[in-house]
Amino acid sequence: MIDDRLFKSWTLVLRNSKEDAQGIVEDLGWSRSDADDDYWESADDVTLFLRHDRTSGELGCNLRGVDRDAVSRHFDDLEARMDAFSTEELLAGIDQAETAAETAQALFRLGLGAPLEFDERTATQVVGALSFEHPMIRAAAVRTIGYLIWGSMLRPPVERVFDDDPDERVQRQAGQLLSAFDQVAAGRTS
Repeated sequence: MIDDRLFKSWTLVLRNSKEDAQGIVEDLGWSRSDADDDYWESADDVTLFLRHDRTSGELGCNLRGVDRDAVSRHFDDLEARMDAFSTEELLAGIDQAETAAETAQALFRLGLGAPLEFDERTATQVVGALSFEHPMIRAAAVRTIGYLIWGSMLRPPVERVFDDDPDERVQRQAGQLLSAFDQVAAGRTS
C-alpha cells in the first residue's frame, strides 16, 4: 500500500530506451538505489521508479516523495529531458491504431500515462474500447482500467462486461478486476 503522506507523480510513458533514460536520470544527479536497479533517489528524498510494465513492455517513470514541490520540480525536469508521449498522443493512439494488437498496446500506454485524478477523456476512450468487436481489445480495456488509480470509478461498465461479454476470457478478466476493486475497498491488497 502506498503511504498516503507521499506525493506521487503520474507516469511518463517513454519512447527512450531504458539505457538512454538511465543516462538522463544520472545526468540530472539521481543516484541508483542499492536495493533495486529500477529505483533512483534524489538528494531531497524523492524516489524515481524507472521500469518496463510487465504486461505491455512500455517503459515508464514516476516519482514519489514527501515534498510535493520537490516531486513536481523533478517531474518537470524529467518531462523536459525525456522523450515521453504527450497526453494528446496517448489519447489519439487508440484511434490511430490499425490492428487489434496496436489498439491493445495503445490502451495499455494510455492507462500507464493517465492522470492520477479522474479524466473524462481517458475514461471515454477506455470505456469505449470495452465494446470493440475484437476480444483482445476488450480484454486490454479491462486491464487498462486496472492501471488507472481511479479505475474503480469505472466499475459499472466492468460489471456489464463481466455479466454480458460473449468471450469467457474477457469475462474472467473483468471478474478478476472486480475482485481486485473489492479487495482494495476492504483494505486488503495481495
